[in-house]
Amino acid sequence: MNENTQRKILNRFNPFDNPTEYEEYNGDYRKYEPKISLNGYEMEYMPSHSERQALRKNYGRVGMLMIWHMALAALLAFIFTNLIAWLLERELPAFRIEGYMADSSINMALSLVIGTVINLFVFFIGKKITGYKTSEAFFGRNSAEHKNSGILKVPNLKAFDMIKYVFIGGLVMSVCELLISLMSTAFRFNLPDFDVKGNMKLTAVTVIYTCIIAPITEELLFRGLFLKTVSAASQRVGIVISALLFALFHGNLGQAIPAFFIGLFLAEITVKHNSVIPAMLVHFAVNAVSVTVMLLNRYLLWDWTPVYWSLFGIFAAFGVFCLVLYIRGSKRIKTVYKQRSRGFALVFSSPWFVIMTVLCTVMIAVREFI
Repeated sequence: MNENTQRKILNRFNPFDNPTEYEEYNGDYRKYEPKISLNGYEMEYMPSHSERQALRKNYGRVGMLMIWHMALAALLAFIFTNLIAWLLERELPAFRIEGYMADSSINMALSLVIGTVINLFVFFIGKKITGYKTSEAFFGRNSAEHKNSGILKVPNLKAFDMIKYVFIGGLVMSVCELLISLMSTAFRFNLPDFDVKGNMKLTAVTVIYTCIIAPITEELLFRGLFLKTVSAASQRVGIVISALLFALFHGNLGQAIPAFFIGLFLAEITVKHNSVIPAMLVHFAVNAVSVTVMLLNRYLLWDWTPVYWSLFGIFAAFGVFCLVLYIRGSKRIKTVYKQRSRGFALVFSSPWFVIMTVLCTVMIAVREFI
């Protein structure tokens, strides 16, 4: 009797019975449809009114948090930029202040401080709003089982897995950067300038921000909080939407396009391992390689172009090899029939999410083309 009853009750962590998803990553779906705990209840193709409203509200929270992020970052940047400019007026002519701030470490230091503060602020506020736990970012909902295993002890993650992920991430970024370079010539949009201009302080701040602070805080926010939130009804939807958010967050086409594709990969390995640690390590490695290449271009006294392209070819070939191994060894996450009416359609029918998407798109378009 108990066995028959058990079979009639839906799995609250996989109520759609999707065999391609990583069940350990999913949250308790009773948050959106409490009826799944009833004996004999079956999920319909179309969600009930209460379930639809709960999911739409959930997706809307992410849009609202992104708007807060943009607004607070813009406000802090305006306040601190003008405050520093006012202080510099005592030492420099007004017409030299903007150039001085760009050439020194001031602007990058502001980006570091503001980015860190806003990313963590939105993460912890979002955590309160959604009920997400910080420990889930590292160990998923079974964090209690791993609390004594150390922060880098990720279940089902081997050393060679991380090597593969790093090379795949590097391959994705390299292909995207080549594509962006070609597109910028054809469509004449602006590429972000990360030249350290031979300034050692700027170099140090750039390395700290891009190689340490950004991988930690951005992964907590996007592959931690946002991915988990928008994966409520479908992991595949969550992966795509979190990558879109990551792209919009960067605010320019030169970074948005690579961010989207690397975001897809980082989200997938986060879901697969139920932890943001692999994504953090890949993010760190990819940024570190990019910064290293930039620094070598700036500080080397001899032309290392032949060496660069030789190394690029070797690493790209190994990256393709790793990608093939990954594709052959990993299951593809799909969306089953009943999940489709609870995914993209509800995400883009959420007013806050639509407003956020339009605002970010307009800002990118204005920055690039006007």
